[in-house]
Amino acid sequence: MSDIKTVYLAGRIDAVSDKIRRGWRTEAIHQLKGYKVISPLDVSPKCSDQEMFNTALINIQKCDIILADIRYLERENTGTAAELMYAWTLNKRIIGWYAHTDIKLPRRVFMNALVKEQYNGLQEALDAIKL
Repeated sequence: MSDIKTVYLAGRIDAVSDKIRRGWRTEAIHQLKGYKVISPLDVSPKCSDQEMFNTALINIQKCDIILADIRYLERENTGTAAELMYAWTLNKRIIGWYAHTDIKLPRRVFMNALVKEQYNGLQEALDAIKL
């Protein structure tokens, strides 16, 4: 049995720029060299919605840790929230990161309940994984 941990990169994909979609994931993959990293961006865009959904569920089942971009970008991300809920039901370790400007937001009850480990910025979250 392998001791290599698998990390799934959950976060907004739709209705954001390519920089937001890919930027943090590229940095996470770069810094998590000793881990197997699964990105939902690796799924073919030609897949149907159902195939993408099923692949996400399978990838969450396979992972040990979810690293989630939980920044509030104009609205909640329902896809990420659904992934986190599924991971939570499987007792996966969920690590979320946000931007310091998110601190001024009203309570995010479900996000706070699902993501017990929340860090201010990607680097803090990556450091928590590597500890």
